[in-house]
Amino acid sequence: MGSSASNPYNVQISFNNQSHMPLVQQWNIGVQRQLPLLLTLEVNYIGNHALHLSYNLNENVVPLASASAVGLANTSLATQNASPFPNLKQFTVNSNIGSSDYNGLQVTVSRQFNSRLAVLSNYTYSKSLDDGSTIYNFSAPNGTANSQYNVAGPNFIHDWAPSNIDVKHVLNLAMIYTTPGPWWLRNWHISPVVVPIFPAASFNRSASRTESSESIPSKISAAFAALFDCKCPMRWKLSFSRTAQVPVSAARNIFEPNS
Repeated sequence: MGSSASNPYNVQISFNNQSHMPLVQQWNIGVQRQLPLLLTLEVNYIGNHALHLSYNLNENVVPLASASAVGLANTSLATQNASPFPNLKQFTVNSNIGSSDYNGLQVTVSRQFNSRLAVLSNYTYSKSLDDGSTIYNFSAPNGTANSQYNVAGPNFIHDWAPSNIDVKHVLNLAMIYTTPGPWWLRNWHISPVVVPIFPAASFNRSASRTESSESIPSKISAAFAALFDCKCPMRWKLSFSRTAQVPVSAARNIFEPNS
């Protein structure tokens, strides 16, 4: 039976522009310095730029000029008749045309009190930008953020916006304690971690990109003000691990058969 607007053919997905393999460029620089009170300060800048990322485009969608009329009709037949190819349902084309940028400043302060106790804190101030955060809903907390309508040629730059996985502030507070005692209790590593949950950045694939006129020092001041005046919830994590060191005599009793 042939396809028609009342019985369109379902294409599912198509692949196009797959000749370029995804590429990620990474760079970083860091310094480490010993501070008074046995503190260690480490400052790192991390950046990466990705090209030819997998990107899903919607094809055979109702043209924007006809969207209002199709919405008023509110029928599948009206939707199909207004589509560029009425005999086909809407389908997805996968192309390697996406890109992304990430820049992050990481500051870590740690102190090794003795051979059994260490405390560290880590703060990350970062920005993630892209033109389509992911092609799968399950791989990002806020789902996909691809354009509803195809944006081709030089206008593709208008899809460039904060990622829906962008988190500007990340703070971690952690401690590592190694237990003393007899061999069966010794060398257990107890590691509590506290992570304040900051709100994820909002994203908007709009037709224009707006840059903030706020100065860099103002942004940094606002970041620390938000950090120390944050009423956001805390996430706790407690982990246990052990480095096994069994005495020779105990190992002989465990692994050797009784004579």
